[in-house]
Order: sequence, then structure tokens, then C-alpha cells
Amino acid sequence: MARKGNYVDTLLFGTSHIAFDRTDGEHNRSAKLTDDAVRTIRDVCDAIEDDDERRQAYHELAARFDVNIRTVSKVARRKAWLHVKE
Repeated sequence: MARKGNYVDTLLFGTSHIAFDRTDGEHNRSAKLTDDAVRTIRDVCDAIEDDDERRQAYHELAARFDVNIRTVSKVARRKAWLHVKE
């Protein structure tokens, strides 16, 4: 019971590690991308029709923004950073 009570107290007094502020996207202290970088990735990838060219763009964008290629792919396909609007 004490553990549950302590957890409830952390929520009530704002000392919880669970943030009630926005911690998604660039507000997350671990984020390497910014909302503007996400828009850039999406704009570049949306303009490319050819799959091979798109894969090459993923590599170049990953290097430019110092992130994994999978991150770029998820951002471009709108599977990550969903809060960023056009």
C-alpha cells in the first residue's frame, strides 16, 4: 500500500517522473530532430516519386540530421512525429 500511496503523492504534488507537459518531439530532451527538421524530411521525401531515389534521400537525410535511416523513414511515412502538422 505504501508504494501505491507514494506513487499517488508524486502525481498529486507534481514530483512524478511522468511528465504532464508535452514531452513529444523536440520537447523531449533526447530528441535529435526538431519540428522544422521533420517538415524538411517530409517535404523532401514527398517530392520524390522513385523508390530508389527515396531510399537514397533517406540515407542523405539521416546523415544530415544525425539520426537512423529508420527514423527518417518513419518520419517520412508519418509513422513518427505525428504531432507535427504540415
